Amino acid sequence: MTSDREIQTIFFEWVKEKANQKISLVDELAELLNVSKDSAYRRLRGETLLTFDEIRKVSHHYQVSLDAFLNLSTNAVVFNNRIVGKALSFKEYLTSIRENLTIVSRAENKRMIWAAKDVPILHYFQSSKLTNFKLFFWQRTILSQMDQVNRYDPNLVDQEMVNIAKEIWDLYCKIPSVEIWSDETLNITLRQVEYYYDCEVIDKESALGLTSEFQAMIKHLRQETKIGRKYPMGGEDYPGNGTLHLFYNEIAIGDNSIYFEFENRKLVFLTYNMLNILSTSDDAFCNGTFEYLENIMQKSIPISASSEKERNKFFNRMELKIEQILDKISNT
Repeated sequence: MTSDREIQTIFFEWVKEKANQKISLVDELAELLNVSKDSAYRRLRGETLLTFDEIRKVSHHYQVSLDAFLNLSTNAVVFNNRIVGKALSFKEYLTSIRENLTIVSRAENKRMIWAAKDVPILHYFQSSKLTNFKLFFWQRTILSQMDQVNRYDPNLVDQEMVNIAKEIWDLYCKIPSVEIWSDETLNITLRQVEYYYDCEVIDKESALGLTSEFQAMIKHLRQETKIGRKYPMGGEDYPGNGTLHLFYNEIAIGDNSIYFEFENRKLVFLTYNMLNILSTSDDAFCNGTFEYLENIMQKSIPISASSEKERNKFFNRMELKIEQILDKISNT
């Protein structure tokens, strides 16, 4: 029978496969558990057994599932749950996104696949106007943190959060990505602008300005998909930026499923209730999500790079939809 010490040694070998290979595991473990390097080495060799709290810290830090390691015959999947507005402030939420993207962006081999029910929030963060609006909307309407504010004022948005959002865009720009959109993907943000305009939270000038900026972002995305690479609005293409491959799926996408693959690690993020995030590195779940996304891509139309005809058809529809909203606001 395998001893507890042998199981712990094998566990750390498994963790090494998930860890950042550029960082010393013993140094990271010593800092994580607040022990000396010698004590960390003893744990790695199985000479000192981990406590339950230490197992929890290691599992959480490296996003590893004990069920997957122990091959438990259960359908349970361990998720890390980030609930915004309770244990996690909105600024901490943005910071956690920045931290995750920093880890991924530093890896030599990396990619992201995003099935987009809504336009991925990362796109908005290249525009200060759209960033201010989305941060204001999420805090006031979704998190009820600005209930007393009756009119949209971008100056009420914490500038530090705007700066974090910009850093998130810069990191996203470095990561090779595949995104799957449908005809419904634009609708959520357009409805948000319309809703605020109808409720007189924003005036006509602001509504037209935000919708026009959204239109500019979509036109910019058309150019990005044409060259197959990301670069910021109003900026220049840079060969070192991440690739962008966009797919059009004719069936409405039911959720935002985000799959990351970097070095020897896999991560899946699922959003719910607009902002909250579930994440897991469970091998079976990650592999199943990847197979699901691959299946969607196989049944979708590629519109990046050489697919000029399909790309123009897709973006013409998107821009027509925005023009209709602009006309509606202008004529009311």
